[in-house]
Amino acid sequence: MNRLLSCLALAASVFAFMPASAGWRTASVVNVGGVPRFAIDGKPMAATAVMPSPAEKPGEAHEQLKAFREAGALLSSDVWTMHDKRYNPRQWWLGEGEYDFELFDAIAKGLVDAAPDGFIFPRIKIDPPQKWCAAHPDEMMSAISPYPESKAWRALYRRMLKDVVAHVEASSYADRVIGYHIGAFHCGEWLTGEWKAENRAYIPSVSCGEESPLAPVEVTAARRAAIEGRAKAVADMLIDAASCVKEFTDGRLLVGAFFGYPSIAHEKVSRVISSGKVDFFAAPPHYFDIREPGHSGRSQAYYQASYRLHNRVYYEESDFRTFLSAAEYSPPDQTRRRPLDESVGIVRRSVGKCLAGGWENWWFLLGGNDTFAAPELMESIRIGAREELDTLFTAQWKPAEVAVFTAADEYATSAGTHAPKFRLACKENLHREALPACGVPFDSYEISDIADPRLPDYKVYVFPNAFTLDEEILAKIREHVCREGKTVVWMHKAPDEFADGGKNGWKSIVLPLPQSAAGLRKVFRSSGAHVWIDTDDVFAAGRGYVMVHASSDGGKMIRLPRPCDVREIFDASPALSNAMSISEWMKRGETRVWKIDEKKDSVAVPLANHVRITAFDMMDQTDVHNELMRTRATHSRRRNR
Repeated sequence: MNRLLSCLALAASVFAFMPASAGWRTASVVNVGGVPRFAIDGKPMAATAVMPSPAEKPGEAHEQLKAFREAGALLSSDVWTMHDKRYNPRQWWLGEGEYDFELFDAIAKGLVDAAPDGFIFPRIKIDPPQKWCAAHPDEMMSAISPYPESKAWRALYRRMLKDVVAHVEASSYADRVIGYHIGAFHCGEWLTGEWKAENRAYIPSVSCGEESPLAPVEVTAARRAAIEGRAKAVADMLIDAASCVKEFTDGRLLVGAFFGYPSIAHEKVSRVISSGKVDFFAAPPHYFDIREPGHSGRSQAYYQASYRLHNRVYYEESDFRTFLSAAEYSPPDQTRRRPLDESVGIVRRSVGKCLAGGWENWWFLLGGNDTFAAPELMESIRIGAREELDTLFTAQWKPAEVAVFTAADEYATSAGTHAPKFRLACKENLHREALPACGVPFDSYEISDIADPRLPDYKVYVFPNAFTLDEEILAKIREHVCREGKTVVWMHKAPDEFADGGKNGWKSIVLPLPQSAAGLRKVFRSSGAHVWIDTDDVFAAGRGYVMVHASSDGGKMIRLPRPCDVREIFDASPALSNAMSISEWMKRGETRVWKIDEKKDSVAVPLANHVRITAFDMMDQTDVHNELMRTRATHSRRRNR
């Protein structure tokens, strides 16, 4: 019955979006249950998306895209321009005012034909064509990318965007286009390549090293200025390109970009977020070990709460490789091919994070069009899309008890700092490893949002890298934190006025580096935050969903803040009624995602009950098994009453 109702809801949503006539459609972002969502002509939508492999020709992913549409993916996109020689080169922008619109249309129709009732957002890279690059050597930063400050390049891409929008508006698929995803530089991700030595020549050296991460400003001033200048130039360029699309579409369509990574080029992300020109942001998970089973799969963007605060949609790029991916597109040092059981766990981890966070999932078939074609994987994706649709209007976002405010452009933790080990310990490893496994939900902001009057209230305020704060930010921190019952947490060093530990009922705590999940958990618990799980597993909770991705084999106990009815969305464990906790035996890399519905008039679980979890964590394997069986038997008796 539930599946039938889901199918009827999906059909109803699709019928609501069927075109009346070409050219009438308006796409926007609206707030639904505290979460930014895409809307078409004011009607909110569940916006799961898919992108086919750029290694194939347009139209060759027809069956796979059709399967994703049947699984609930209402949106699709593709790479319209491809410079990467590993894939199938695509060059439709030939020169100034010269275009191969036959190729452009073939890419669009490859998506539309596979899902006639779906929608698309073309990924348009504004990197200039080779002909222009060769004719303008003084404008070039690399073989294919001009300097972001180039005025000649800006004039060029402005004309191109105007011509492209005019062409699309006159096309047969115009009513299927809800916006544009704008890219530039490396992989279209606004990355200017500072990880390569030849691209760092503009960054001055400094006279200090790793042993002095917080060197005096006068020592690092020139280096800081160069980094800030590059970041500002890239941010302003993205805002300009997005403004062009808004202008040429009369503000009717959406604009998005990959942005917000820990990269020099992205360090003015708050400038882009607050500009109002970019409607949705996307980012992939970190590479290497972070993607592996048992790890967090944490996004390279740390500002999801800022996107929500400013009504911007966030897309999690799920571009994992599976045993069905092609070897040539699955570099083992970045994202290896995985067996079915590991692939299922990783897909479900992505689904769970998006449901709990109110994010959208964008499935990338970079490993080949069959990457997720296994029935077990597509069924997990279908269930995730169904859950999003079923709870679109009923799930309610609520602030977490902990908020993390990370400064994107703090020099000491910049991607251009002279002390990269300090940056990793203070910012990146905290977000990639410690926070996701601390067992406490957290909202993750860019630090400038501490001054936003719309900011919700929190129990705990965490500042990982607040080393150079202006007076406005300091004043807002005082306003939020210097109150009864509040705790402010600093990493490595606190501003002088907060170094004495706090007073008048609020606390100030300085934590050493590196910081662990257990260390954060201890601080959050002592500050009055509810600790859901103590076993260092990857955890997320929000909007009535709880996700656990096991970091180790063993028993897991999730303590619910109130009595709830519990349903595991993939049917991996039995449903529970009026439960105070969830107990599971899980293997490393397995994922559970529970839908929890609080009982009416329920009472919050006392904080003193947290002691029991610590005891549970110390049991041997036999005792853990017996505890799990006892808990399940108790829940079974409750259901049978």
